[in-house]
This record gives sequence, C-alpha cells and structure tokens, in this order.
Amino acid sequence: MFKISLFLLALLVFQPASATERVVDPALKASLAAFFADQPSAKGAIAELINVQRWPNIKGKVRWSLPTLRYLPKRVSLIAEQGQGKSLRRWYVPAQVKWMADVITLKHDISARTML
Repeated sequence: MFKISLFLLALLVFQPASATERVVDPALKASLAAFFADQPSAKGAIAELINVQRWPNIKGKVRWSLPTLRYLPKRVSLIAEQGQGKSLRRWYVPAQVKWMADVITLKHDISARTML
C-alpha cells in the first residue's frame, strides 16, 4: 500500500507542466482583458494586471470589478459575476496587479509652508 501511494505521489509531482495546467476559456480571458483595457482605478491609481493566480472553473463572459480597497495592495481578489437576479453567481479571483499613478516631483527643494 505504501509503495502504491508513493508511486502515485511521484507521478503527480513529476508530471510535465502542460499536463497539470487547466485550459482557461478564451471568452473568460477576453472579458478580463477588456476590463483592464478600460483602466480600472482606485484611490487615483490605475490597476494593471500582472497575472491571475487561480482561474475560476467557468465558461463564457463575466463582469469584472475591483473590490472596495482601503489601500493599494499587490494582490487583490477580483470579483467576477455572471447572470442577473436570482441566477447571479459570483467568484472571487486572486490576482496580482500593479498600480500606476501620475506623481508630481520637484527638481528643487522648497521651504515649508510655500504655496504651490
């Protein structure tokens, strides 16, 4: 029994990456790409998608949104919704994002209490 479980464990661990990866629905990826093409923002910064850590096991287009954020974290749980009313289904999708904002910097030091 121990040899069989050890063999199964080795089989799972040493599988090629293509065998363990799940194929993600193209419509799902396209809807996420369209969401980030509209440049979603929070607290004045624009979110840029780096990667999705775990895709939901669904097919078709979904509506994406950002959760309410108190600060700008690197990892967020994007909200994916499908359907309306009683048939509404919601998934929280862990993703890594990068936040971009325009920032004003000065070339010279200025004294305190100077009106800008």
